[in-house]
Amino acid sequence: RAVHPLGSTSASQSRRDWILGVRVSSANQLMQITHVYPDSPAARVGLRVGDETRLIERQSPRSHEHLVKLLESARQDGVATLQVLRQGSVIPFAVPLAKP
Repeated sequence: RAVHPLGSTSASQSRRDWILGVRVSSANQLMQITHVYPDSPAARVGLRVGDETRLIERQSPRSHEHLVKLLESARQDGVATLQVLRQGSVIPFAVPLAKP
């Protein structure tokens, strides 16, 4: 399944359309990163496959659609703040994003 604007498997969507550059899966309201695109904002700050997104812009994403809305809102400021759970530790990230 293509995931826009986090990242996409669609050939028609260029890398500059990404906001974060990841694919996620959701189960039990947890958003887990399943793919990090090379040379994406996510890759540059060190997000990894298996990271679970806990907070984006101080809010817990309730669904994939909500996660996208949070990132689109953060894109206006140029930086998204995230907290991910990695191997039992909560790690904060500030991800520079290209403005639309």
